[in-house]
Amino acid sequence: MRILGGLLLLFAFLSVHSQSTERKDLVESHFTYSFSGATDQQQLDKLEQGMYQIKGITEVKINYKWDSGMGQLFCTRVSSPRIGETVEEFNPADIKRLISELGLAPVEFKEL
Repeated sequence: MRILGGLLLLFAFLSVHSQSTERKDLVESHFTYSFSGATDQQQLDKLEQGMYQIKGITEVKINYKWDSGMGQLFCTRVSSPRIGETVEEFNPADIKRLISELGLAPVEFKEL
């Protein structure tokens, strides 16, 4: 019985330890993309949903000024560190295409 309890405790410790070390290997990047154009809340919601379809995007926030028709998209991307050429590269053109498809004009992309 003691052996079983010890094995369960060891398994629980190793599970928690492996999860915490996996998280340390990830790299978090922050980006912003400004855009312009008249839109409505439904289009902004579609933009947010589309952003989450891009691989690695974990957080999205959109600030839009209704009076000026200008907006800014903030996003966070989590990825593995680059090792060799096997890592899929992030492409800001995916965000630009998404903004354009919703009838908005992409203005400027920045890595924060």
